[in-house]
Amino acid sequence: MGVGQSVGKALVKLRLREAQPELTRDQALDAVPVRNPALVWRETDTGDIVITVPRREGRTWGLLAWVFAVPQTRDLTLDEIGSHVWNLCDGERSVRDLVASLVAEYRLTRREVEASLTQYLRDLGKRGMIGFAVPKAEERAGAAEEAPEERGAGTAPASEDQPTLRRRRSGRKGRSSRRRT
Repeated sequence: MGVGQSVGKALVKLRLREAQPELTRDQALDAVPVRNPALVWRETDTGDIVITVPRREGRTWGLLAWVFAVPQTRDLTLDEIGSHVWNLCDGERSVRDLVASLVAEYRLTRREVEASLTQYLRDLGKRGMIGFAVPKAEERAGAAEEAPEERGAGTAPASEDQPTLRRRRSGRKGRSSRRRT
């Protein structure tokens, strides 16, 4: 377990922060990624997106930035697929829509796209570049009734026992079978 997770759990136990409910797979796919409006970004002639990321603020970060002469901002250039995803994060399309777009555009399987895209969006979210608008249960139910064909054939309706998109708790992939001697 990472330090951030330990601190987060401690804050929940001390009631300084509310516990965040885990999302089901369908809830995560129905979430709408929204770009951070505070970020400055531009598109290059080649179609790549360049995001200007400000330096972290705070007493500790300011001191470290002064000691190591860290600039106020840095440019982060997204590749072709990252730029495509960034352009789709307009606050109107759900993660499910982004998956469908990437499957059609790059001829990948839905499973490959879902795994890679959710990790990529999670990384952008941790960096504060995007946020997620998660529709309430009533909105999702209404959307599912209006457009059931979007879910795809053979897709089961959302249930509480479906797997959730969770981050692995440990950085280790497995325990070693070797014993220390």
